[in-house]
Amino acid sequence: MLRRVVSAGLLAALAAGCSDGGPRVYKVTGTVTWQGKPVGAGVVNFIDPAGQAAPASAKIVDGRFEARTTAGPKSVQVYNQRDLGFNKEMNQHVFTNDVPTEYNARSTLTFEVKPTDDNVYAAALPLKK
Repeated sequence: MLRRVVSAGLLAALAAGCSDGGPRVYKVTGTVTWQGKPVGAGVVNFIDPAGQAAPASAKIVDGRFEARTTAGPKSVQVYNQRDLGFNKEMNQHVFTNDVPTEYNARSTLTFEVKPTDDNVYAAALPLKK
């Protein structure tokens, strides 16, 4: 019994130590629209262009997302996931990304994450040129 209590205490101490040792992250909430309509499903990525912090990703659901990432400048990538329906040959649903690479793989979108939990990012795509 004592061994279990000591083991549980050690695990709790290790878990607490791990959660306090990482970089501080801040909440970013926002919206994503494509051609004036909310993106139904997809992903938004916040990437440190200097490579000093790990990327952060959040699911887009009905045009809204909430992410947690480090403060500083970020490159933003947006992907949607539109269901094309069930493919009998593949025996699964097939999805596509309608958002062009200029907003994801070759994105020029940027956002400055402030050291606060009040960060709001709105992406109304496509951007007007």
